[in-house]
Amino acid sequence: MQSKRVGDMILLKIDRGEEVMQKLVEVLDSNRISCGTVRWGIGMVSNADIGYLDNGKYLRKKYPDRMEVVAFHGSISSNDPRLHIHASLSDRNHMASGGHVFSAIADPMMEVEVSILPDGTITRSLNTESGLNEFNLA
Repeated sequence: MQSKRVGDMILLKIDRGEEVMQKLVEVLDSNRISCGTVRWGIGMVSNADIGYLDNGKYLRKKYPDRMEVVAFHGSISSNDPRLHIHASLSDRNHMASGGHVFSAIADPMMEVEVSILPDGTITRSLNTESGLNEFNLA
């Protein structure tokens, strides 16, 4: 993996075989980033584990084959769950699938942009009505 910080932005190139979410967290940790957004990501992945939230539980599906990353974006909060990333992935037949990203392996690579926000800007707290850990922007 390669990463470069330019002002309030970090660019990452995640190499073949590297776990995308793990590498993203490593870069956040090494740059002491606690709040931000994942603005975009492009590339290809395999072994993607994607979820669809249904009545408070994720219905997870694994996609073992290589897929093109059509969209990849989300938020980074200062507390858990730290990452909330969604993706849309396309197979060789141009059929798209997507949802919440649990994991994916760069295959052959991913490029990602992170925008950095001031510490404490984004936190999450449980909304008992929705059952979700939602933004708390106060």
